[in-house]
Amino acid sequence: MSHLTRRRSWLVRAGTLTAVVAVTAGSGAQLALAAPLPTAAEIIREPKPGLTGYHGVKPGDLEKILAGIKRPEGDAGNHIADWKGFYIAETVNHAAGYAIKGKRAGGIVKVTLPVDITIATVNIKKNPGELTDDFKARQVKRIKDEFGIPADAPMMDSLAKDRIVLKLPEESEFGGFEYVVPWKLAERGTATKEREFAPRNEGVDEAYALSNAAPAVAAEGCAPPTARAKRSASRCADLDWETVRDEAKKTVGEVVQDTEHLASLPERTLQGLSKAEAHTVAVRTQAKLGTMSGVRTAAEAAGVAAWAYGMGVAFTDQRATTLDKVAATTAIVPGVGNALGIADGIEHHDPEAVAANAVALAALVAAQAVPVVGELVDTALLAEQIVDVVIDIYQRTAATPRPATPLPSGALPLLPPAKPSLDCSVLALDMDIVWDTTVSVPDKTQLVIKERGGKEFTYPASAGKAPGWLIAKGIGQDRTFDVFYRVTNDQGKTLESSRRAVVKQTVKDAGFYCTATVSQESW
Repeated sequence: MSHLTRRRSWLVRAGTLTAVVAVTAGSGAQLALAAPLPTAAEIIREPKPGLTGYHGVKPGDLEKILAGIKRPEGDAGNHIADWKGFYIAETVNHAAGYAIKGKRAGGIVKVTLPVDITIATVNIKKNPGELTDDFKARQVKRIKDEFGIPADAPMMDSLAKDRIVLKLPEESEFGGFEYVVPWKLAERGTATKEREFAPRNEGVDEAYALSNAAPAVAAEGCAPPTARAKRSASRCADLDWETVRDEAKKTVGEVVQDTEHLASLPERTLQGLSKAEAHTVAVRTQAKLGTMSGVRTAAEAAGVAAWAYGMGVAFTDQRATTLDKVAATTAIVPGVGNALGIADGIEHHDPEAVAANAVALAALVAAQAVPVVGELVDTALLAEQIVDVVIDIYQRTAATPRPATPLPSGALPLLPPAKPSLDCSVLALDMDIVWDTTVSVPDKTQLVIKERGGKEFTYPASAGKAPGWLIAKGIGQDRTFDVFYRVTNDQGKTLESSRRAVVKQTVKDAGFYCTATVSQESW
């Protein structure tokens, strides 16, 4: 259940933050972008007396880093061993994007590294037609060869010995560079507070505005509004999705042929999996994918499992319609950036690989969770089909919506669960219901707002807002609505989604304070 007072502007922005990084060299140096590099010079070394820049800090971590820069447990800056390091930005604006996590923002620190270092500017280009994995492997090999690092040694950790800091061109619309500092060097630096963002939504708004992300960039982002990427989210918009699709299906095919792995999973049944079993499948499959590719997704097993379980339940419920089944599938939308970690995991050098693994994970877990019924018997075929479903829904929902298409004969619309919010006007004690229209929906689909113990209101789902104010009850009284989709197919059958949003509004304190809460219930 979430607490809403007003429909926040950042909630309806379709996109993610793009943070681009570089720094000033030396504590007193003036900020300046480096001149273009000769194309033949793939790596250029330059000694510097130190480094100064900015670092975006996630909520809850500001005091920790002010107490001292320390290598954290876990990913330590990146999911790949070769790229684990401390990342610094050139400006406060670009660092702001890194400070956001979900519906909160942390702060920004100014980082000073007062030791002599060598900056190695890397300008290795991707060849036409070169696969992302091949390019990343070639890039790492070239850097390791340059500095005499053994192939099996972690690259950034090995660069610490000679005080090497990598300078990489940022692949985004902002241009510039990012600096990757080995942890042993970073721990010798100091951090001072540059800015601390306000709590909750206000802080996210501040960080978003400070990042100077242009509207066009936001509209092209590939993560939902509340799931912003750690670094260079624009890469998410530029993903080669056909490569992601092909790689995900290839991965799915390899996993379903691994009899030892399949034997370790809870068996598919006519009833589907329990929540605990779905979680087991997610954890073991995530580990399997990491072993196969060397790329560990940023996915949260619990989130993936919850989605897959909900999808399985929809297929076992005899009362469920195709509309409900699709709604369960599209419930992955708000979790793609969080549960799957696609946007959050696209950091530094492996976007297609991360996205393909995330999509494959979702498809494999869902295929195992869906009960063995009718056309859903073949796990391999089902998983491959779900790859297409996840990618299609992800692109439709996260990017600019495509125009609504006519409803084919006998078909049902692809609709997510209703996501309404309630705006309160504290002066007139009026309120209005608005809902999410980030997906394309056929015009014939209706959104139903039904007051408990009161009237029913219906509106075209594509409208996105109830036309006209609904009068609130007296001060201190609640008003509760069920919000759901209704559609009549070409055969005349009326269907309603069983997954319903419950909106509750209360006016308090002589009308100067109103609240709205939204929850979900299954009917």
